[in-house]
Amino acid sequence: GFDVVYRIRSTPTPTSVAVPMTLQPGTINLKSHGKTVLAEIESGPGLATSIRIVSIDGVPIDPIPALEVKLAKAGVEAKFSRRELQDVLTAGKRVVRVEGLLESGAPFHAEAPLRVIGCHGRESKSK
Repeated sequence: GFDVVYRIRSTPTPTSVAVPMTLQPGTINLKSHGKTVLAEIESGPGLATSIRIVSIDGVPIDPIPALEVKLAKAGVEAKFSRRELQDVLTAGKRVVRVEGLLESGAPFHAEAPLRVIGCHGRESKSK
């Protein structure tokens, strides 16, 4: 008899690398009118790209793209529109997740806590 061996070639989907991130400010007051939120992402050497906020507390949102990305000591600093972020936040302790691509093209993700205080203007009118 014959032994038949099948070899399946597949291109593995790159695994997303988890990297550390901090948000500035670490607390957002929904009643204030700051312009941006800064994400300090420790993505290593090189310029990370396609950075966007993709979820709050694990719940997917319409992605919020970074307004500006620049090199920093441990990786990159990405600025996001505070108004766009505030539109998807409610008061409490939240976890913000960003995703993007490292300079090598490998995907990465990062999560950081964000304290949210105050009430959302639109929510208070609709109740």
